[in-house]
Amino acid sequence: RSLIWTVCLLILIIYITAVCMTDIVSEARAEGSLAEAEAPLVQYYGSLARSFLTLYEAVAGGVSWDSVVSPLIIHIHPLVGVVFALYIAFVLLAIMNVVTGVFVETGMQSAKREEDEYMINLVRELFAMSDRNGDGNIEWSEFEAMLCSPHMEEGFKLIDADVAQAKELFQLLDIDGTGSVAFDDFVDGFMRFKGPAKALDLMVILYEQRRGFRHIMAMVNNVVHAFDMGMGSECCGSEASDPEVRSDN
Repeated sequence: RSLIWTVCLLILIIYITAVCMTDIVSEARAEGSLAEAEAPLVQYYGSLARSFLTLYEAVAGGVSWDSVVSPLIIHIHPLVGVVFALYIAFVLLAIMNVVTGVFVETGMQSAKREEDEYMINLVRELFAMSDRNGDGNIEWSEFEAMLCSPHMEEGFKLIDADVAQAKELFQLLDIDGTGSVAFDDFVDGFMRFKGPAKALDLMVILYEQRRGFRHIMAMVNNVVHAFDMGMGSECCGSEASDPEVRSDN
């Protein structure tokens, strides 16, 4: 979509400049001062369509822009040459760079999508090969048995990790701390690890934070449970003492 808007902007700039050049040449021809110079000017700027084509050729390499601007400078006014030079500079330095950037970005995005698809397919194969008992989960023993396989080595290479980090990697994949990794956690985890080595370090920190958070929540739940038990004991003690108080009265 950005490429389409860039091309539309380029066409608009060429069209506006073509209108100006055609109008300038038409006024000069109407004044009758271009009798001996009409041939090149009419050839390049005789109509709006021809002016548009000339301006497009000047930026696309179809014609030397020095050849098409020289008649304007010599027979009309040097200032027209300055305007033409500004047009060339703006289109080449601004618009064309934007177009090139859009093409490069599109190519990089396409390559990234292909790499992501390849990695997803590879991770799915890894999971299918590691899940030997077919229960939909991978335990550390199953994961460890696959460490020497070419598929596992390729997977570690894609996330810029070393096989020696396999234990830490499995712990990061095991978000719930159950000792096994489900299919979705396995795929999502590998996709998150993709990137430079710092990404894995950040995931280690995130894992430690999550483990600490679970530990804190467990402590909070224990405190709340103990508090509830204490309140329940006090209520029972109060109910037990009420008959004695009534009997004394």
